[in-house]
Amino acid sequence: MSGIPTRVLITLPSGARIVGLSDVPETIITEEGERIRLLMPPEAKWVSYALTFPSALEEGKGGLPKFPLFLALGIGALAVAMLLKIRVKGRRELDSVDRRILRELASGGMYLKELAGRIEKSKTTAWRRCRSLEESGLLKVIRRADGNFIELTSSGRALVRELEREPG
Repeated sequence: MSGIPTRVLITLPSGARIVGLSDVPETIITEEGERIRLLMPPEAKWVSYALTFPSALEEGKGGLPKFPLFLALGIGALAVAMLLKIRVKGRRELDSVDRRILRELASGGMYLKELAGRIEKSKTTAWRRCRSLEESGLLKVIRRADGNFIELTSSGRALVRELEREPG
């Protein structure tokens, strides 16, 4: 604005807040909900302002800010998804190898090596299946110095009774 020999009327944008002036304005015109107007003297060099935007609470709309609401909804959805995954994992369909493992263990617990021989699978395959069945709550693996001892849980014994009732 320097070098202008006359007074200057400056209209600031809506939502502007004055943060600095090189000189005191001759007149400040403000009306509710409108822009700020400044009548500056000829020797004025600069006007500094910042744009601000009212929040939903200031506008009288009420309610919570949106970010925490979306965050809470996201956490809730994640928790529901995890619970459903756990339930589905616990209720997975048993294949013939899993059923055979459960039937072999119905007569009593045994070591993993013996179980692998009875189901005619490698020790690694038997171990993976036993871990999966343990996560489902159907059997328990007891780690001993001479090997892993496998036995049915109460829910595993109940399932074996159901399997014995099925044809085939």
